[in-house]
Amino acid sequence: MNHPITSFLKEIPEFNKLNQGLNQHLKAQFVYGLSGSLRCVVGAGLMSAIQGPVLVIVSSEDEAGVFVNDLNYLLSGIPVYEYPIWPLLPLPVLAQGREIITQRLKVLEMLVQGKPVIVVAPAQALLRMLAPPEIIRKAAIKVSVGKQVEPVIIKQRLLDSGYVWADLVEGHGRFCTRGGGILDVFPATFNRPVRIDFLDNQVEQIRYFNRDTQRVEEKIDEVLIFPASELVVEPEGWETAQKEFAREYKQQLKKGLKNLNQETKAQNIKAYGENTLAQISLKGSTSKWEQYLPYFYPRAFTLLDYLPKDGLVIVDSFWRIEEVIKIKEKENEETFAALINQGKILPGQLKGYVSWNQIYQEIKSRQTVYFSVIYRPPEGIIPQNIVTFASKSPPKFNGHLEYFKTQVKKWRDENYTLALLVSEVERGRYLQELLAEAEINAELMTYPPLNFRPGKVIITIGYLSEGFILTSERLIVVTETEIFGGWRKTRRKITSRGVKSNAPAARRQEFLGKLKKGEH
Repeated sequence: MNHPITSFLKEIPEFNKLNQGLNQHLKAQFVYGLSGSLRCVVGAGLMSAIQGPVLVIVSSEDEAGVFVNDLNYLLSGIPVYEYPIWPLLPLPVLAQGREIITQRLKVLEMLVQGKPVIVVAPAQALLRMLAPPEIIRKAAIKVSVGKQVEPVIIKQRLLDSGYVWADLVEGHGRFCTRGGGILDVFPATFNRPVRIDFLDNQVEQIRYFNRDTQRVEEKIDEVLIFPASELVVEPEGWETAQKEFAREYKQQLKKGLKNLNQETKAQNIKAYGENTLAQISLKGSTSKWEQYLPYFYPRAFTLLDYLPKDGLVIVDSFWRIEEVIKIKEKENEETFAALINQGKILPGQLKGYVSWNQIYQEIKSRQTVYFSVIYRPPEGIIPQNIVTFASKSPPKFNGHLEYFKTQVKKWRDENYTLALLVSEVERGRYLQELLAEAEINAELMTYPPLNFRPGKVIITIGYLSEGFILTSERLIVVTETEIFGGWRKTRRKITSRGVKSNAPAARRQEFLGKLKKGEH
C-alpha cells in the first residue's frame, strides 16, 4: 500500500515525467532539487510503481540508515534491507561481527530468490568481491519432511557453505549432530535454530528449538538453508584455490629470497604461505576464508550482479559517493601494500576489493536514476531525462513554539497543504491543542488515509528523518524533530493524566515540572 505522501506524487507532473522514463526503460535519468526526505519520498514512489528489486546506493552508513528508516515508513508490504559495509580484513586473526554478516547474507538470499526487495547500500559496501550468484543459489539446502536425503551429504554441504561444527548449537552458522539421527542447525538468517530428525535417510520431522533451553518448539514441513558465508566452495574449488595461492606464493617467495635485504620478509612469506596452504588442504568450513575468495573464483562479482538485469538502481549524491570511495580505495591500497611489504599477505588478496570503476561501469549499463540537490550529472553520463523538483527544507523551530504557531498560520493562510509528523498519538493531541491556541484547526489523523487539501493542517503519527517544502505543489511536511529540536530525544512522555483536555498551556507546565536536572 502506498503512503498518502507517496500517493500525492501521482498528481505531480515532475514525478509522472520520471515514472514515464522508467516505463520507457531509459538508462539514465537525473533528478535534482530534492531537499530533506523528499529524496526518499520520490524513491518510494518509484519503488512502489515498479514492484521489483531496487538497489539504492548512498554515500555512507548514516545515509543508508536514513533511507532505510524513511522507506520503511513510506512503503508497506515491500521489505527494505540495509546492505552494510564489511571491511575486507587481510589478517585472519581479526574477528568479524556476526550481525553484519547476517545482514549481508539476508540481502543476497532475497536477491537470488528474485524477491521484490529494496536494498540500501553504502557505496563502500559494494567494493567487496562476492561469489557468483548462481553458486549462492545452488548452495541453498532444502530439507522436507518425508523426503530422502543422506545426513552426511547435508553436513558436507553445510561445511562448504560456511557453517561451523559445534558441540551445541547456540549461534548463527553453527550445526551439530545428536544421537539417534538428529541434526541441529542454526541457519544464518533465521531467528531460531531448527532440529531435523532422521530415520535412516528419511526426514522424519523438522522443528524449531530454543537456543537457550535447547527444547523443541513448533513443527514445520520444510526448511531452506542458505549459506552462512559469502564464500561457497564447490567440490573442485579447494583445489583451484590451492593451486592459485601456491603459484602466487612461490612467486613472492622467490622475489623475497633474491633480495638479501628482505630476509625477514622472505621468512614471513614462507611461514604465511605454508600455513595457509596447509589450512586449504584440510577443506574445512569456508567460514573466515572470505578474504581468499579471489583464489576460488577468478571473476569478481558484486552486489549488482545479484540484481536482475531489469532491476532499478538509484544513486544518491554521486559526487559525494565518488569522493568517499577515492579516499577508501587509497586507504585500502596503503594497508595492503604495507602488509605485502612485510610478507604477511599476498598481492592477490587485494583483488578481494573490486574497483569503483568496475562498479560504475555496471551502474551505467543498468536502468539508473540519479538523485542530487544541484544539477551536476556524473562524468560520462548524458541524462536521457532531466527532472527538476522545486523544493527546500522547512525551518527548524527547535522548540520555539510561538514562532512555530505563527509560521503554521502563515502557511495555512497561503493555502499550503501541511502535514505534521509526530511519534505518538498523545504528542499529536498536545500539538493539536497548541495550535488551537492560535485558532488553527489541525486535524489529528492516523495513517491511512490522510486527506490532503489546500489550506488544511494535518497531524499524523509517523517518522521521516527530515521534512521538506515542495514549493510547486504547495505541500509542506514538518517532522517532530524540526518542531521540538533536541526536546524530542530528552523529554519525558506527555500524558493527559490530571490535565484538562482544553488546557495545552497547563500540559506544557506539567511537562516542564517533570524535567530533572540535566534534562532539556
